[in-house]
Amino acid sequence: MKKTIIVLSLVTISVLAYWGLSDKSIRISQQQIQQKLEQKMPVKKTFLYVLDVVLEKPFILLDDKSQRVELMFDILLQAELLDDLGPYRGNIILSGEFDYRADQQQLFLGNASVESFSFDGMPSRYEGKVSSLLEKALGRHFEKTPIYSLDQGQSRWLTAGKSLKTVAIQDKAVVLTVGL
Repeated sequence: MKKTIIVLSLVTISVLAYWGLSDKSIRISQQQIQQKLEQKMPVKKTFLYVLDVVLEKPFILLDDKSQRVELMFDILLQAELLDDLGPYRGNIILSGEFDYRADQQQLFLGNASVESFSFDGMPSRYEGKVSSLLEKALGRHFEKTPIYSLDQGQSRWLTAGKSLKTVAIQDKAVVLTVGL
């Protein structure tokens, strides 16, 4: 009887030690991120006191191969001081990398760049300047505004003394690997 209790205790301790020491993965699907983004829309921002931007109808695409995130939006753009700049409706595609901030338990879009945009009726002479302005303005916006916040069930591994090891895109999901 004592041997059985000792063996069961050792097995239990071994299992608990393995469970506590092994790496854990937190998987966040593209659909989960999409739903969180939709809840935050529309986003209305004024940049440099003159450029009004409204982002709507987000769509996120996670690319396993490049490990990059693409965010696509319908966009409304208007510059108050320039009568012939807007309002213009169009589409924009931003890409970047996930930036996980452990202290906030949130995912942000880091190193954002404008991949493409189009605005109905915008004169071509504005395209270069608008692209540059949007890249800076939206890059700053997404550096400060999370794309996704971990819920309690997801963040329990990070609050259990484990730290983030990797952030990767796999099978249309973000996978956070945590361990000791």
